[in-house]
Amino acid sequence: ACAGVAGQALFQTRGVTASSALPPCLIVAGLLLLVVQVVRENTAVFAPFRDRRSLVSLVLFALFGAAGNQFAYFLTDYYSNAAWAIAMCYTSPVYIIVYYAIKNRQMPGGLRLFALASMVVGIVLISTHCDFSKLAVSPEAFVWGVISALTFSFCSIQPVELIERYGSLTVNGWGFLIGGLVFALASRSWELTGT
Repeated sequence: ACAGVAGQALFQTRGVTASSALPPCLIVAGLLLLVVQVVRENTAVFAPFRDRRSLVSLVLFALFGAAGNQFAYFLTDYYSNAAWAIAMCYTSPVYIIVYYAIKNRQMPGGLRLFALASMVVGIVLISTHCDFSKLAVSPEAFVWGVISALTFSFCSIQPVELIERYGSLTVNGWGFLIGGLVFALASRSWELTGT
């Protein structure tokens, strides 16, 4: 929530773009998590790089999970506001429940179905302000919000095996760091915009 509000302030008052704000945030967060992991547990934070399957999984998580989710979240914030970005990101349980229902070929229980229905109704009401003829947010904000929720779901599902093997701090640290570095190179974020 703090990053959303800070991002919203930067986007609206300083003209900063999501592309220029994201890489430094990811890189710093990744480095901090890795340092904390080394100091706290003195574990081999480079272990995921020794196994080819783990490395591929880590890179997928870094690009489509850590960096992808943060980028989609920042763009949702950019096209709307922090409250909408947070609300949309936290619709991810809908996609997680649907994923596991399909994977396990089993319908969710009554309580989960009620929770899903409540969440969908809430998002519809928030996104239309009860005027079902139009969206209360821009189409870009809505689309990036859905992408944010999907990538957040990916962050919850994809790295489970990696986290069990290497720990949350190591996996998330490398995810943020790799994602931030790749995104910085792809977006040329060092050519900062804004004032």
